[in-house]
Amino acid sequence: MVDDFDVSDVDISKVRQLVQEVISFDMTRMYYRIPNMDLENGLKPLDDDDDVNRFISYGNSSQLLEIFVDHFDVDIEEYLNTDEQWEEGHRESSDEDLNEVMVNYRFSNDEDVEVASVDYLSEEDDEIRQVRVKKLNAPRERESSVQENQQPQVCERFTYAHGEFLTELCDEYERESNVEDEVQSDNENEIVEDVETKTNPFPIHNPNVPWNIMKPIVTERYASIMELKTWLTNYALANGLQLRYQRSSKDELLVVCGPQKREEKGKNCPWRLWATWMSDERSFQVKTMHDEHRCGRQYNLGSLVTSNWIAMQYGRKIRQNPSMKLVELKESILKKYKCIVHLSQCARAKAKALGEVETSLIEHYGRLWEYAGEIRRSNPGSTARMSVEIGPYNKTYFQRFYVCFKALKDGWLLGCRRFIGLDGCFLKTICKGELLSDVGRDANNQIYPIAWAVVEVESKYSWKWFLEYLIEDIGIIDGLGVTLMSDQHKGLVEAVKDVLPLAEHRQCARHVYSNFRKKFNGIEYRSLFWAASKAGTPEEFERVMQEIKDLSRQAYDDLMERQPSTWSRAFFRTDVACDAVENGLSECFNSLIVSSRRKPIITMLEEIRVFVMERISKMTEQASKWTREIRPVIWKKIEKNKELMRFWHVVPSGGNMFEVRRGFDGYVVDTTTKTCTSRILQLSGIPCPHAVATLYFIHQDPSNYVYPSFSRTNFVATYNHKLKPLNGEKLWPKTNFTKPLPPMARRMSGRPRRARKKDASERGNQSSRSRINAFGNRVVIKTGKKVACSNCLEVGHNSRSCKNQKKDVPMHPKKPVGRPRKDKTSNEGYGNGSKRKGSSSERLMGIKRPRQSLQAPEDGV
Repeated sequence: MVDDFDVSDVDISKVRQLVQEVISFDMTRMYYRIPNMDLENGLKPLDDDDDVNRFISYGNSSQLLEIFVDHFDVDIEEYLNTDEQWEEGHRESSDEDLNEVMVNYRFSNDEDVEVASVDYLSEEDDEIRQVRVKKLNAPRERESSVQENQQPQVCERFTYAHGEFLTELCDEYERESNVEDEVQSDNENEIVEDVETKTNPFPIHNPNVPWNIMKPIVTERYASIMELKTWLTNYALANGLQLRYQRSSKDELLVVCGPQKREEKGKNCPWRLWATWMSDERSFQVKTMHDEHRCGRQYNLGSLVTSNWIAMQYGRKIRQNPSMKLVELKESILKKYKCIVHLSQCARAKAKALGEVETSLIEHYGRLWEYAGEIRRSNPGSTARMSVEIGPYNKTYFQRFYVCFKALKDGWLLGCRRFIGLDGCFLKTICKGELLSDVGRDANNQIYPIAWAVVEVESKYSWKWFLEYLIEDIGIIDGLGVTLMSDQHKGLVEAVKDVLPLAEHRQCARHVYSNFRKKFNGIEYRSLFWAASKAGTPEEFERVMQEIKDLSRQAYDDLMERQPSTWSRAFFRTDVACDAVENGLSECFNSLIVSSRRKPIITMLEEIRVFVMERISKMTEQASKWTREIRPVIWKKIEKNKELMRFWHVVPSGGNMFEVRRGFDGYVVDTTTKTCTSRILQLSGIPCPHAVATLYFIHQDPSNYVYPSFSRTNFVATYNHKLKPLNGEKLWPKTNFTKPLPPMARRMSGRPRRARKKDASERGNQSSRSRINAFGNRVVIKTGKKVACSNCLEVGHNSRSCKNQKKDVPMHPKKPVGRPRKDKTSNEGYGNGSKRKGSSSERLMGIKRPRQSLQAPEDGV
């Protein structure tokens, strides 16, 4: 504080001299703050005389002027940004961290889910279409954000603050303290702080200070000696100081700066810190500190940076990417902390970080019995089952875990159609196994999760175990009246035959096409396949298959062997009100929980439960805002059919039967039975363009002919059942069951794969099939194509490397020139099938030949 400052004759040098007399350290830059403004908006630089004049002008209206300075090589603007993040509860990230976040965001999810086409989706599957479009556009948005050096946008999704037990291994969420420890009110906290400040004036170390601006202070108190050592390490890394512990025990700590080798007197760095326990309280305090450095920046900090410190700083990244190379870890430390470490230190740090995962996983799997008991206690009627297996040395290992809440199965039974999508997806990183899911469709054609389970592997036995519990929950006998949709997994197909023999089992057409295109690829094959899959009648299906047969007999046989009754609409049942040919529901559900599948098992199950609970609440809120009886997705489909009806002409036949025609195509619509011979109305439950044209012809509203499965009443009945909340892990009921260990590792034959095995539709993009030539044009290349030898006519090599004998090219019969004649014996008269024309001279002169008479054969016939 400077009083009676004379501003009559002052310049930048005098201000700098005045400030330097007040402070006790060197400064790099000065700033002033405009009165009545915060630091973020009111801080201005003080660099020249013009800035001094503006600075003094503010003194006319205010009697107090504030000057801020840069010190310790920290820019004040950077400090303000850090302080702003500090107040928000986030840790400051360096430029290297930001780049790493952007790169990880760009490449992390590309291999998590398969990007499928939106061209052949059912038109009412809006939710599935949005998920796929989001996946298709994600690479472009990520690449543009990286190129423009902008921070990537974060997709909105559910967030859930777990307790300490559930969050200790989570990579996406920061560790948070227990909620019960924060029950005290703000007034009580203020009273405690005031009392402590009055009784003990020494400052308390704030652990929320960013690591790169932290500095120890004399008389500052710490909770333990390890806390002081940790922040001394951060202080040394931020300033490149080679600190070492000259004396270190459980009661005292002496820290000096400089190498251990003794140098000439007067050249050693005089910095020194001494700390011990306080006598009147249990706090570790900095007693003395000589804050003066004469050493330059060091990059090899010796034993100060240990493997434990590396494991603590990079444990999250190592657990997120267990295959991280040691060289990458070493380079990251050098880039962020400007410190050189050895590969052996990185190896020990990596082993410790992964060892903590294994230890914590044992605790996670050991509490699954308690978690299942809490589900059954809080949601009566719900099912939570766990299966274990006895391994070597009579140890109990986790095998499977099944969850089905009573609210979900009641909502499905009261408001959803009898349609179920079954699928399995892999768990990521630390937890091994697969997640099986059972997803239904609500009245708005959106996903409705029913049950899910964690199993060791997707097989016939695991699917049979899952389906048996599902049948018991939803009460279906042998699958009567139920339609299932799944991929072509052999174990699932066999399990459905054993458990649900009477159910209609559809196969996802996209999976069928993926296997079909491995042998028969091309746009023409793709168009014909999807035309056959979307055919509504058997006659239309046979017509499309005949075109495929004319194109390739092998392609026709291949599709007929894949059971067309399971993937073509022409053979689907008409009492389900669902014409979907793809299992997009399960794909959509797996995409929404992709981040949860990377976490420990209980944390993953909890996030899935919270996601479903929030979704039910969200759907209930949306339903209260809808005014129509028909749901928005169904109404959108009807509006589109209204646009298509203009191509159809309605011909009444008397009564309730109508003929709807367009050119040579025609269908019969019966308004009494609500049927159309195109079967689109019966399959989807929504009036098709033929039915819409007929209804408008007789002045009827098409929305009145929508099946009751899509009504607002059914939608409300589905989401009228709510999941009841669960207590925290400290209140879970205790059990006497043996705590299971994590599942035994399954060793597959061959070398383990690091990258996901891509589908055939994901390979062969434009960049791998073409290149830019010397003229800047894109040309097609032959990479991956099979070549035939012109010498021996065999496939797999060319004539340059051919060592076989030369073979002659087989000669094909020469085709005659010109248009083929209908009858080769046309000169024999009319009786042989053609009429002989006269010569050109006869035609010019107008001479006509008499017709040859037809003579009867001698036998009189």
